[in-house]
Amino acid sequence: MSRFLLLAPLLLVFAACHTPPDEACNRVRFGWPFLELDPNSDVSAEEGIQIDFDVRSDFSSGVEANLFLRLGDSEEQALVGEATSGSDGLLSFQDVSVPEGEVVFIVEARDDCGLHRTGKRVFVWDGLGFPACDLGLATEPTRPADGSIPVLSSEHDENSGEDGMQVRIVVETGRPDMEVTLFARDREQGESREFSVPSGASGLSEIPLTLPAGEQAIRAVCYWAPEELRVNTATYLYDVATP
Repeated sequence: MSRFLLLAPLLLVFAACHTPPDEACNRVRFGWPFLELDPNSDVSAEEGIQIDFDVRSDFSSGVEANLFLRLGDSEEQALVGEATSGSDGLLSFQDVSVPEGEVVFIVEARDDCGLHRTGKRVFVWDGLGFPACDLGLATEPTRPADGSIPVLSSEHDENSGEDGMQVRIVVETGRPDMEVTLFARDREQGESREFSVPSGASGLSEIPLTLPAGEQAIRAVCYWAPEELRVNTATYLYDVATP
């Protein structure tokens, strides 16, 4: 199963050169790193979570920059780091303290062209895992050599004494506090079914499902209530053979 990640950070691009003194001033470009943060990102023994990260820029050497932190949609911001650009324009921020939850990092720097500003919104997780939503079967289906729809036959039936094909759908959520909704649709009959279960303590949910013969479409949605985050899987098609 491929990891589907769910919650990518939103890049806020508002870098600009304000009131340039002459036409030689160009727009400054910034490059933020990918930041997926939790207690495992901690680089210090101090209380809380401290992180190091670099922001690329077009600055020449010696430009001083301030790093501010804002909580979610709050307008208040706190100074949490300082850096001076190197010969390659790199701004290195060290031992930046971050709280859990949604935060916005803002870098401000002033050079001969004026004030430049850029920001990035990230989420600092609590160490229980990152939200995901990956769907598969407890028993892998047969995959035809011609690349057509995977087939479920008698060898995949977990209870041949019951009508239909008895299978277990496995959904990996990445966290233990998510809600999984499974959607199953018989493409020939047009019938749809829906099931909801909490994610397990390990972040895995197993859902027993009876599938009729024919082409079946299955997908899942994983919901994390604190941030109203919904992560969707792709829709998987299976050809259930007639018993």
